[in-house]
Amino acid sequence: MGEETIKKRLIKDVEELRDPKGFIRAGFPRFNTLYGRDSLITAWQLLDYDAGIAKNTLKILAELQGQKRDFLSEEEPGKIIHETWPVGQLPEGDWPVPYYASVDVTPLFVILAGKYFEKTEDEDFIKSIWPNIKKAKDWILTFGDENQDGFLDYRQKNPRGLFHHGWKDSNFDKTWPPPIAIVEVQGYKYEALSHFQKLSGENIEGLENFKEKFLNSFFWPEEKFFYLALDGQGVRYQILASNPGHLLFTNLIEMPYKKLIVQRLFQNDFWTEYGLRTHSTANVNFNPYGYHLGAVWPFDNWLIARGLKISGFDKEYEMVKQALLKTYRILGHLPELYGVTLDGEIKSLGRANSLQAWSSAGLLNMLQ
Repeated sequence: MGEETIKKRLIKDVEELRDPKGFIRAGFPRFNTLYGRDSLITAWQLLDYDAGIAKNTLKILAELQGQKRDFLSEEEPGKIIHETWPVGQLPEGDWPVPYYASVDVTPLFVILAGKYFEKTEDEDFIKSIWPNIKKAKDWILTFGDENQDGFLDYRQKNPRGLFHHGWKDSNFDKTWPPPIAIVEVQGYKYEALSHFQKLSGENIEGLENFKEKFLNSFFWPEEKFFYLALDGQGVRYQILASNPGHLLFTNLIEMPYKKLIVQRLFQNDFWTEYGLRTHSTANVNFNPYGYHLGAVWPFDNWLIARGLKISGFDKEYEMVKQALLKTYRILGHLPELYGVTLDGEIKSLGRANSLQAWSSAGLLNMLQ
């Protein structure tokens, strides 16, 4: 199957998920609604295809931005939603909607606003949502840093809600003492505040010092890599995961550390001919079919690849691109996730959405 044919099919996927309000729903048949994280990243992936998707996504998320504190919905002033559902439809979890239990969506909202402006120079729209951007920035610096140690962190407030509030929100140990700071979200924080500075012309105090603080707390010298998380008691989690790869698109770390991440991710415990695993085979709880414990996620690969491209790792970027193309040609689509056995065999997973926005949009971005 040629790249032009794949591109046309990916565009069809995206258009199938386009909501009448102009944002892209997360997937089908599951997640066929507005998810903050998914819709923001998909809109970023599609900036070159249709920047209006980013505008519509930012607009509706601004309208749903948190106004008050509510422990059941985990709403807080300035926070951007995790998910919402149309009237008459029930969410998959046991929580009210809109539901706000994501630590990374609010910085991603600011990042997309910055990237949308860089692409379009649409000052009028940015001005129209400027109060929302400012509130999102304020949430990052206040509610998003519960213990005021400088790191963006989270705590489960609804006992029936999600325990973990990053993109890997299942499978992981639920005994970690909160507040929990996960590695990639610190990069999102730095990028969001950097975009806010560019848009506002204001300097955010202590932002450059944050780089040194992050390295002192998150760099894992024995592995020449980064810890997955830091918990509320200061314990560093020595888990080899794909999450540090998201730092590559940020300026939180300098090139020597980016090189270390790339070297580590492209070893055989992560890398397969169908893309990067979410979880190293060296971890005791590795499972090639595990939702967040070893399966391959195309969106995760795209976000890492985006960082590879931005940082000048052209060879590795091309490796990821070709791995996703190979997967598409074998499976006939690019699902939410898939397994790769230790013998290198690709396996479709029954739980995985066959149509997932940030999978299709990510590969489309790489083909444009």
